Amino acid sequence: MHDARWFEAAGLPACACVSSGFIPQAKYQAEILDANCVPQVFVAHPISDQTKEEMYKKADIAFDDIWSAITKEWIFEATEKLTSEEPVCET
Repeated sequence: MHDARWFEAAGLPACACVSSGFIPQAKYQAEILDANCVPQVFVAHPISDQTKEEMYKKADIAFDDIWSAITKEWIFEATEKLTSEEPVCET
């Protein structure tokens, strides 16, 4: 979430890709980082012990959702770029 919020604040499309085992934590992080409008895509858990082939399969499954999230037209505005100021999100 930190990286995705930073990139979005810098004007670069981003999406937080998170293991589905951490959905509550990702939503909490988005809330405390004032990044509720940063897209999140959840990938099937687990991640860390997967083979390269298993990760390729998970990436293939998530690709359309990730592409949609980073190409959706919406506005991210922060009072000061790259700070913790509260963003304003509009779709």
